[in-house]
Amino acid sequence: MNEISIAAAPADVGGAAGITETLEERLLVLRWFAGLFREAPTEETVASLVHGPAAAFLEGLSKDPALGPDINYMRGLLAAKPDVKALTAQLGVAFSHLFLGVGGFNTVAPYESCHVGESDRTFGQPTMEMDALLRHLGLSVVSDFHEPADHISVELEIAALLTATGDPQARAMLTRLDRWIPAFADACFSRDPFGFYAAAASALRAFLARECRAASAIAH
Repeated sequence: MNEISIAAAPADVGGAAGITETLEERLLVLRWFAGLFREAPTEETVASLVHGPAAAFLEGLSKDPALGPDINYMRGLLAAKPDVKALTAQLGVAFSHLFLGVGGFNTVAPYESCHVGESDRTFGQPTMEMDALLRHLGLSVVSDFHEPADHISVELEIAALLTATGDPQARAMLTRLDRWIPAFADACFSRDPFGFYAAAASALRAFLARECRAASAIAH
């Protein structure tokens, strides 16, 4: 069984077109979001976001009408604090408080199980469904990522994989994400005092909504 690898948001991400029209651009966006919500960024990643290849990537995304407002908000936060070490620390604190439980009641669980149905607990029905899908695809979550299979980063990486291979299940995976990411984004908006991850979640929501509309149009 192969492992599905969810790397951190790459520091060397390139491509300044950013209008997310081509398959390559859309896959890059899916995988960039997967990495962004996987773990807190390193200094290398933050330095790239501030004045490196990832900054060019965000500039490109800012030209996309659907993602532009949220991406520009993120860019503004990054530009306002050019000290990479301090910014890395601030983003690390924000990530830990939001997604790792450090924030207590202000935690935003990055799991589908916590945002659909009547239960807000981890390891719900979505976890079992994603475990089954991974087995069906002959995949497992990379061994150093100790999270349930319905983690946002795992689902985004699977969506990218299925889309890249033209698998008919790609549409269902995108629809699955579109079903719960709006609630996730709303929670981030109300609980992220810095605003970086709230804006990222909002941009992801807009991207997924458009992907689902496009997939539905093609299907019909």
